[in-house]
Amino acid sequence: MKCRSASVFLSKRGTSASSPIGSNPVILTSQQIGQRAIVVNGSPAAQQHTTYNATVGEILLEGEAITCTEYVLPPRGMVWVVSSEEFKLPPDVTGLATLRTTWTHNGILALNVGVIDPGWHGPLATALVNFSEKTFTVRKSEQFLRVIFHAHNPTSATTKRRDMKTYVTQIADKSARTANTFLNIKALGAEVVDQILTLPRWLTRLTTWGIAFAVVAAIIGLLAIFVPVGYGITTEWVSRETQIETLQREVELLKGRQVATERRLQSVSDRRAGSSRP
Repeated sequence: MKCRSASVFLSKRGTSASSPIGSNPVILTSQQIGQRAIVVNGSPAAQQHTTYNATVGEILLEGEAITCTEYVLPPRGMVWVVSSEEFKLPPDVTGLATLRTTWTHNGILALNVGVIDPGWHGPLATALVNFSEKTFTVRKSEQFLRVIFHAHNPTSATTKRRDMKTYVTQIADKSARTANTFLNIKALGAEVVDQILTLPRWLTRLTTWGIAFAVVAAIIGLLAIFVPVGYGITTEWVSRETQIETLQREVELLKGRQVATERRLQSVSDRRAGSSRP
């Protein structure tokens, strides 16, 4: 689809003029929408009997406009789209935008669609989320929003204008501040873990001191077990050393006594031998 700059969508369906609104709100027909020039840069292919289907103009991801003609939206993926058309709602008309049924049946949800206030002059935008388990292709010029227009008594609404360039810049800023995946599973998982495992500051300090005391108590307990055992082993070892030294001294003493006894016996034997000689 080629957008025609500053062109006005005019319906060719019917030639009757719009009827007076009266006190009860009415839904505008395609002819009345065209006669009141509500849709700018519109396409006849997008008009329905009582609605207009807005088409995808810009696709924005992480603050940047996608230059390709289509974008493959992954499961749980999120992307922003801006309409090709601009809408000029007078003070006596309120719009209501909903995502097309063919998109919702494929698991696509539009997060911020709804009422279009009287006095709005500008494009429409929404964030699309893929809730299905399959990829979904978003194509430029494809119809995505169905807009219905309710005419009612005039209001005091003031005009709110957003030209296409300014509006796309604003939506790009929103896109830059929005994750490209719904709920951002990784960040959410980390945050949940932090929330579960993170304790209040005072409780964290108390827990730290408790752990320190527990460690000290464990060390004292180990010392209470092993120090007496070590002391007993050392004392027993010293006692055995003393006994060995005592036994060695006694052995040396016995050896000395044995030598003295042997000498005495030898002396006695020598005397007897001398006396027995003639």
